[in-house]
Amino acid sequence: RPDPPPAPRRLRMGRFTHLDDPTLSALLARFGVTPVSASPVDAGSVNTYVRVEDRSSTYYLRVDERADVAAVRDEVALLARIRDPRVPRVVPTLDGAAFTRHGEKPVLLFGEVAGRSVPWGELSAAHLATLGRAVAALHRVDASGLAPHRFHPQALYEAHYLPMRALILRARPDIGAALEAVFREGWAPYALPSLPRSIVHADLFVDNLHFDGDTCGLLDFEAAGEGPRALDLAIALHALCFDPAASAFVLPRVDALLDAWRAEHPPTDAERAAWPALLTYGAARFLFTRVRDFDLGPGAAAQPVRKDPRDFLKALAASPDLAR
Repeated sequence: RPDPPPAPRRLRMGRFTHLDDPTLSALLARFGVTPVSASPVDAGSVNTYVRVEDRSSTYYLRVDERADVAAVRDEVALLARIRDPRVPRVVPTLDGAAFTRHGEKPVLLFGEVAGRSVPWGELSAAHLATLGRAVAALHRVDASGLAPHRFHPQALYEAHYLPMRALILRARPDIGAALEAVFREGWAPYALPSLPRSIVHADLFVDNLHFDGDTCGLLDFEAAGEGPRALDLAIALHALCFDPAASAFVLPRVDALLDAWRAEHPPTDAERAAWPALLTYGAARFLFTRVRDFDLGPGAAAQPVRKDPRDFLKALAASPDLAR
């Protein structure tokens, strides 16, 4: 018997939600976009992204895998306050909505931000200075009335860590012991309500930065919200300035980031006093999210690469020296 004809090819977009060509085209039509090309984006560890080009522009479509409509509305409200071309603009649907849905999952479309992501190993002190100025500009935006950032201590501890606590202690006792030590007194020591507040991005790592000459675009504000402005510095130092191979911070990068930011926002005495706690919390935040996203969480098996949580065990151990 002759072989059956091959089945029609279906282009599977994304890594968590798979979108074939007709589905993707139907979603984009709601925004008035007719795609010429589309390709999945492997960056990120939580949501599905697709890079889309039409005849004149480039966009990024995001399927919000948490299906958290309230959080998406908070993100859209936050982005509306930031009048800066280095921050993604939300493209509305043809009927004026900020997002549409694929099943229960919100779907957003963003305009492209100029520049390119720079691999961690290629980052220079000049890149970190450029980032410091961009973060300083973000911290001038009014944050009053906005929801807290996603990784604020109470939420990270109660809503995320505690439900996984027993599993982490059993499956990754080294990481469990470190997190137990950080949270020995719960989340309250890291709330730091007396610190100056602003919009904080809360997720400044290489995939979320676009460098373009002497400017830096900030991408992916889904974790952003109101919080202590200095937390962004602690998170950026851990993500961009800590070298796991050397178990040490790259001090020229550290100095460049902090000097550029301090030129716009001289730190207060309270921020200086809270710096050890901020660095400890920044390391613990990455330690937890890595073990969740790449080892033990429900989406870990779908990740295209594995990122070792032990990198942030090293960063946590090095934080006291950096704080001093």
